[in-house]
Amino acid sequence: FRRVLFRSGAKYKAGKKAMSVAEARERMEKGEKATILAKEMGISRSTFYRRYKESVENKSEYII
Repeated sequence: FRRVLFRSGAKYKAGKKAMSVAEARERMEKGEKATILAKEMGISRSTFYRRYKESVENKSEYII
């Protein structure tokens, strides 16, 4: 999933990839590091942890 922004007719990619909370939880339980998941999403590790926590608390389906 990629968010796309439109400005004055031009198409820009936001660069952030979404990941499902279930996928992130499953991969971390298997021992995959949050740093790797964060890199795949194009965000820092600390931002990944913050958004993961917010997504779990809000019962969101995706980490964006």
